[in-house]
Amino acid sequence: MAAIASDTDRLLALARAHLPGGGIWTFATRPPGFGKTLDLPDFLIERADGAYVWTTDGERLLDLVLGSGTVLTGHGHPEVVAAVTAQVARVVNASHLTPPAVELSARICAVVPCAERVRFFNSGTEAWAVALRVLRARAGRDRILKFEGAFHGGNDATLFNTSFGDVPTWAAAPIPTPDTPGTARSEAANVITAPYDDIDATRAIALAHRDELAAILCEPVMRGIAARPGFLEGLRELADEIHVPLVFDEVITGFRLGLGGAQAHYGVTPDLALFGKALGSGFPIGVIAGSEEVMEPLDPGAPDGIRVVAEGSTLANPLSATAALATLDILSRPGAYEHLHAWGNRLAEGLREAFARHGITIQPTGVGPIVEYYVSDSPVHDYRTALATDLVPKSRLAAGMRRHGVFGGGGRYNCSLAHGDAELAHMLDAVEAILAR
Repeated sequence: MAAIASDTDRLLALARAHLPGGGIWTFATRPPGFGKTLDLPDFLIERADGAYVWTTDGERLLDLVLGSGTVLTGHGHPEVVAAVTAQVARVVNASHLTPPAVELSARICAVVPCAERVRFFNSGTEAWAVALRVLRARAGRDRILKFEGAFHGGNDATLFNTSFGDVPTWAAAPIPTPDTPGTARSEAANVITAPYDDIDATRAIALAHRDELAAILCEPVMRGIAARPGFLEGLRELADEIHVPLVFDEVITGFRLGLGGAQAHYGVTPDLALFGKALGSGFPIGVIAGSEEVMEPLDPGAPDGIRVVAEGSTLANPLSATAALATLDILSRPGAYEHLHAWGNRLAEGLREAFARHGITIQPTGVGPIVEYYVSDSPVHDYRTALATDLVPKSRLAAGMRRHGVFGGGGRYNCSLAHGDAELAHMLDAVEAILAR
């Protein structure tokens, strides 16, 4: 039975009294398309099922957030629930090797092209902190090249020129600009930036710093913006030429575009890749996967001087590993990815048509189940261009979603296997109604 309104008021009052800002997110610069729920939340989510969430007031909302993309099979998928429930009765955490973790390592190595060895963590952010240590230990160098707009976890080492930064304040590439107060000035010395989807500019920057670089980091679909053909292939050739590892951040694309991630989807294999989100069906998980050579610093038997610290009380915990195994079982079935790609493509086309009916041209920039767009008459290929587009319609769309029964913002929509025709119609009806206002 749904909680009464007074209980919602009580909980919100408790949140505002004890949580900074009454919520769980803090951004130094407001990302485009986010509503007031990040500034001062005015509702709580009590439960979820399939493609929907319910507030503590009993309000049902179509979910296009899906745990920031972590719930690819739909909320409360019965097979995931059953598997995790059974595992709870066996062991929740042991801080030791368990059967689910071993089975999961073999499954990932079987489907991800770059994966000869894997190591598990609790989030993409945590995995990135260790991955950078691995890359720097191998190279004996500290500098990394990252692309403008790309987000590689909430670590000081990579919080430069991300989609959470203030683009008008960015210095020109290759000079990094921190996204948040509190970043040590010394961190900037270890970062070089480059414009996304511009292989010529990237090549020039990388060649100028080739003797300093420990790695080239790339989101294959950067913040919902897919690169043009040839860019990822060009990065692979560049990394080989200057003998620097190419690292794919597949926290968004991994297991969402296909079982093999973006690297299988595009046919470009990195030396190292990081995964998370969708693999765990909402349970916290992060993965570093790579060649045996690049993963050597994580081997406890590796020589002194290259072996790195990588430990934690809940790493490879059997609950998250069990959820991931069940998730891979579900995603491996015929038709799973056809459904995800078809739903995402239909939503992207529906958005384009809805805006066009109101005289607005949008540029869909995502791929398949990663749905993003920008209001512009010209194609969008990088983040500086994206943020120079008209963001007002996206903000207005975000502000009106909940009134029309949708939990989601002005873009970067996620879908799950639980999203069907009715959910697509609901979303497009909401968009049409908001645009009509």
